[in-house]
Amino acid sequence: MHGPETTGHWSKRKGTIVAPYRHLVPGKRYTVAETFLDAQRHVHRPGECWSFLGHTSVGAAESIILFVSFDGQREWAIPIEYSSADSLQNFIAEASEQNAL
Repeated sequence: MHGPETTGHWSKRKGTIVAPYRHLVPGKRYTVAETFLDAQRHVHRPGECWSFLGHTSVGAAESIILFVSFDGQREWAIPIEYSSADSLQNFIAEASEQNAL
């Protein structure tokens, strides 16, 4: 995981796709429902919450990068191996209103 960076660092970068990816919709808040490792072996645990900002592909679709904000002010990049992308709905769920910023 990379970050934090200032607002717009990744979400406004050329090549960033500000559109839904699988079940993730830009601007919506999500929570980790089940522990998973990102492509850099960073652990994401249940209860971790962030807003989805957008995504991009890396290489020949070897991985994707999810751009998120935990606090609405800074951005992080979470790399996901493409082979794991189909399982995202098992690990990441839409957050309840109590988890909203």
